Amino acid sequence: NLRGMDSSGGVVGADPVSPHRSSNNQQRVVGVPFIHVRNFALMTTGMFGLFFGFNTIQILTSSIVPGVLGYWSLAVVYAAFSCSCLFVAGPFAKAFGARVSLFVASVCYLPFLVAVFFPSWYALMPTAAMLGISAGILWTSQGTYLACCSINYAEAEQLAPKSTLGKFNGIFFTLFQLAACLGSLVGSIILIVGEGDTQLHILGAVLFCIAAAGSVTFLTLGQETSQKDRAEIMSELGDENHNADDESQGYNSVAMDELGEAEIQQQEQQQQNCTTTVTTATTATLATHSSLAAVKETLTTMV
Repeated sequence: NLRGMDSSGGVVGADPVSPHRSSNNQQRVVGVPFIHVRNFALMTTGMFGLFFGFNTIQILTSSIVPGVLGYWSLAVVYAAFSCSCLFVAGPFAKAFGARVSLFVASVCYLPFLVAVFFPSWYALMPTAAMLGISAGILWTSQGTYLACCSINYAEAEQLAPKSTLGKFNGIFFTLFQLAACLGSLVGSIILIVGEGDTQLHILGAVLFCIAAAGSVTFLTLGQETSQKDRAEIMSELGDENHNADDESQGYNSVAMDELGEAEIQQQEQQQQNCTTTVTTATTATLATHSSLAAVKETLTTMV
């Protein structure tokens, strides 16, 4: 079907190539800045709640747990933490993604928070080892997710990634240290108000609930794409746009071919009409000359 030409010389009905298509693809992948700030705020809130509970209990472990059991449990935590960082955290975070890893690892903190208030070797040591392994996963995923939030925000706002990465890390660790400060303050107030096992159990319940709330917060995190994922997505979008451009160019070529054929036919028709006109004029001229010759001959005969 002939699409024809518009007033600007373009083919009417063809799919034009948008000059802003690449920027639109970038926006589809990166998103709006608010989403990345929201995800960063939720992740920071989750870590704040989780370590509000854990850091406070960690400080009090050697005092709450009798004998050397508290010291040994913390030693197991950080030994498992070190091994997890080397062998477990990276593959786990890569396999399940930062969001899932943050939630799963944070849930593994909670059993230790309960075991501290009911101390025994059978309760503390396994939960301490589980916490240490999950700590490596948690911090690896946290670093990945924070970096993605920062870089995606920088690209959405067209800022330098280094500046936003430093700002995001500064805000995060400010609140992280504030959680330890406020946790210690709350724990001291509860223990000062009263003494005995009842106050310890109240303190444990409060800290456990705050840590659990922080863990649940990780379920609300949005998806943050890494640079590698964005490159793959942009490549796929680029292929789609390339196919669309090829199709558009194909439509333009067909339309131009059809239009060229129509112009050729029109020129041939005009030439044919001109030939017919010239032939008719020639015939009329000859007829006129014949008539004049006949009149001249008649006049000559009469004379």
